[in-house]
Amino acid sequence: MSGGPTVPGLLRQRAADTPDAVALCRPDGSALTFGQWDRSADALAAALVADGLRVGQRVALLFDEREWFGFATAFLGVLRAGGVAVPLSARLPPGQLVDRVTAAGAVGTIREGCAVPPELGGWQRGPAGADAAAVPDRATPDGPAQIIFTSGTEGSARPVVATHGNLTHGHDAAPGRRQLAHSRYFLHAFPLGTNAAQTMLLTGLAAEPAALVVPRFDAAEVCAAVEEFRVGTLFLVPAMARELLDSGELHRRDLSSVVLVGTTGDVLPGSVARALADVLPYATIVNTYSSTEAAPARTTMVFDSRRPDAVGRGAVRITDDAGREVPAGETGQVWIGSDAPPRRYLDGGDTGTFRAGWTRTGDRGRLDDEGYLHLAGRDASTIHSGGTKVSPLTVEQALREHPDVRDCAVTALADPVLGERPAAVLVTRTGAVPADLRTFLAGRLSGAEIPQRVVCVAALPRNDGGKVVVRALRDLFPPAGSMPTADPVTVVERRLAGIWAAVLGVAAVGRDDDFLALGGNSMSALRLARLVADQFAVPTPVSALYARPGLAEQAAWIADRIAGSP
Repeated sequence: MSGGPTVPGLLRQRAADTPDAVALCRPDGSALTFGQWDRSADALAAALVADGLRVGQRVALLFDEREWFGFATAFLGVLRAGGVAVPLSARLPPGQLVDRVTAAGAVGTIREGCAVPPELGGWQRGPAGADAAAVPDRATPDGPAQIIFTSGTEGSARPVVATHGNLTHGHDAAPGRRQLAHSRYFLHAFPLGTNAAQTMLLTGLAAEPAALVVPRFDAAEVCAAVEEFRVGTLFLVPAMARELLDSGELHRRDLSSVVLVGTTGDVLPGSVARALADVLPYATIVNTYSSTEAAPARTTMVFDSRRPDAVGRGAVRITDDAGREVPAGETGQVWIGSDAPPRRYLDGGDTGTFRAGWTRTGDRGRLDDEGYLHLAGRDASTIHSGGTKVSPLTVEQALREHPDVRDCAVTALADPVLGERPAAVLVTRTGAVPADLRTFLAGRLSGAEIPQRVVCVAALPRNDGGKVVVRALRDLFPPAGSMPTADPVTVVERRLAGIWAAVLGVAAVGRDDDFLALGGNSMSALRLARLVADQFAVPTPVSALYARPGLAEQAAWIADRIAGSP
């Protein structure tokens, strides 16, 4: 798995073949040709070599998101000089920037358009260099080219090393073999410092169309650019796709030029793919599944309404926790394979992730009888509720079927009896939790899968790549009993509050309190149902209480039964 081109070698080839062709452009009409890109990379590489940069040394890249041309120059200049580029997001807090530069072992930083924390060590410079003759490529196919950090949505972000051979695998810049030849432009708005943005930069080197870069995602700006430039290929993360659909901009602009919509970075919900297909009838909707560690290994899936939640098939294995393959239909660890040179963690902690051309993605999933992969969520996010393993992804798919739910995420909250319970964070069209949510879910999920606590927010916490920051979800749920709540109002509410207090062992109960949030479980719910039946003389199934865990809604249900009794 050695040999092949280097990243600067791809640029040299494009500059030789089509020097005046546009490589990168912006909606304001500014552009960078392949010839200009190649010459500016030469100038920077010559300056870095003259300043003493040694082969294999690491250089951090910190650019304002509007400075894609400078970033592209810096990335190729560092690589041509034999260095290793460390792309970083300027949106990171100063402390995290310093930590990542330190973790990567960068000797210096190339920056443009953004401030650098004073604690940042090493040298600093801009991307420009004096004109220079063509610089010999000091990179090698087997040498390291890039260090990119994982998303860190569940814990600390980890630096991942990719070689030139890894980054150029599958890219062919030769005429007649270039990707996306059906388009004049492909558009994306992925933030610098993300794996998705790096994939787009590499795609731009070997694709036929020019890369049209929108510095920061905005639904109106993206749709206006698609219309003006007659964009043929549109790349999104699923969160961007949802925002486009909710904005209404897809209906206000002529987007008939779009023939391909590619999504990456997360699972594309079937409901979102279906809505995109309805609004963009001439476009093929394709979702790519991979990970920062696994790339360029991936699966791709053209949206198929018969299997809307599948993410493709190909070089995929499902194993148990001991690494043994499991049969179709059984859920386990997801591995995807490629014959590309593999990536690795910079700190060397590769045990359990990389194995003989296969990479464990950290997701759980299953293969159906036709070999299609269906994901069940992150392995670290699996909710262990009593003896049941609950997949957050399965719960999220059911939540998204509710007509009032625009977006959602599911996490685990600690439970003194069951260990963990699912909890849901919703973005709804009304700004409130739908009154019929639990009843709606009861026909789609098992009892263990139905979220026991639900909160509504204006937007989910997401990182630069559009992924939900799982560790931030739990902070959206205040500790039980910590929020003030109104006193019970009706006679039934006051009597029921007394029963709750006795069953749960709490001093006071408000009308907005949630039985489950206050520590209720299956055993206490059974006791509650018996007491309600005895004291109010109405048949009370436990399922009725689980479906409406709030005091006020339980009291209303009881009052209705009393009014309807003979």
